[in-house]
Amino acid sequence: MAIKPLSISDLEDSGDRGSIWVMNSAQKSEYELEGEILINIPTAQGRPEMLKVPQSWLPYEATGRFPKKRILESVEFRNALMKGLITAITEADAHAIMNEDGAREERKRLRDLDQHIKAAGAPRKISDANVSITNPQELTGGNTTPVDIVGGREESVASQIKAGAQPDEKTGLKPNFMAFYERVKTQDDTSALNALKNKGRFSRRELRFLRDNLPNHPKTVQTIKSRLVELKKASQAAE
Repeated sequence: MAIKPLSISDLEDSGDRGSIWVMNSAQKSEYELEGEILINIPTAQGRPEMLKVPQSWLPYEATGRFPKKRILESVEFRNALMKGLITAITEADAHAIMNEDGAREERKRLRDLDQHIKAAGAPRKISDANVSITNPQELTGGNTTPVDIVGGREESVASQIKAGAQPDEKTGLKPNFMAFYERVKTQDDTSALNALKNKGRFSRRELRFLRDNLPNHPKTVQTIKSRLVELKKASQAAE
């Protein structure tokens, strides 16, 4: 479905009341990162409170956690939106997405993950590489990294996350993509479809590989075919 992204102006023009729905779009941003988005929403006293946007293709109602006015006053929220780390959408689009195939299973996955973290009695492990906006003042330039990868501060780790290591010379496919394929091919169709939606960004070569090598996943393959058609149309329009 076609989603209309909303700007800060759109959100402000809709008044102080109403909901704000956002999607985690960090993978599609210029940073090409995976993980939760943690955004500081200060209190009136300046005390930081965190808005967590899960790593999921499902939309998240930010106003279920904070009042709309406080969210829009957050510098980090505004910068996250402008930099494409999150995407704001209409409530109607959010509800339409929440009714898509696989949404129920994805909601269950998020609930199970949240319960697992609470049961562990501690924050996520460092190796989970959550995404956090740590320097809103530097998002327009400077020497500091505007998006911090918790547990992956070393340059080599950050570059591996973004580049996914070097592609195989014969196939042109990266090791992290092949690891993704090896995982989803063992999953049922709905789980594979949700994994595809959560990963977000694929090259046409990768999509064609998935299309040709997931024979037991009809819903996933149909979504892949649709993406290939969209990419072809976009490429033709750019010529």
